[in-house]
Amino acid sequence: LESNEEQSKVQPPALLMSTGNVTTFTLVEDAPMWDGTVATGFEIGSGTQIEPYLISNGEELAYLAQQVNNGTTYEGVYFQLTSDINLNNQQWTPIGTYTNSFRGILDGAGHTIGNARITISSLATSVTSYGILGSIGGGNSDTELRNIQFENISITLTANGNTANTNTEKGYNVGFVTGTMFKNSTVKNVIVKGCSVTDTNTIT
Repeated sequence: LESNEEQSKVQPPALLMSTGNVTTFTLVEDAPMWDGTVATGFEIGSGTQIEPYLISNGEELAYLAQQVNNGTTYEGVYFQLTSDINLNNQQWTPIGTYTNSFRGILDGAGHTIGNARITISSLATSVTSYGILGSIGGGNSDTELRNIQFENISITLTANGNTANTNTEKGYNVGFVTGTMFKNSTVKNVIVKGCSVTDTNTIT
């Protein structure tokens, strides 16, 4: 992982196994399959702790990714999954980039996000982050991911070539839950199951 002075310390990607009194997680195979489309908004909720934005399908999860990647951090905003999300082995764009991180609170409520495919095909020209969430934290309030199971996430690096031709800081931060954790970010009661990372080429 790379350090970032502007956003303080970068912590290792968290792939935590829950312990103690844990939530019972459900099976993603029983969920409706995502078709790769993006919603136009969240149908239910206002983003407060009492009335979080409710995410019920892959379309709304993809909308969250689209908004965060375009610069909406959702700092202090609450989200909750209301069902399992089967991403149907579609190519997944992570929620947040290295420069645009997710800074809200996402509660999985015991649901599973699974069957996602992330292919990294471009040579890095800067530091980039990959996972279901690309990067989290970095704001003044706490960012939290909790009570979620991530299952059957496949990350494949197919980029091939030479990136060492400049002094620009570059590389890939990769994790199944998130690639980069900046300051004021927490991952708790999260299970990672049946996930894989594959590097098929050579990068120098």
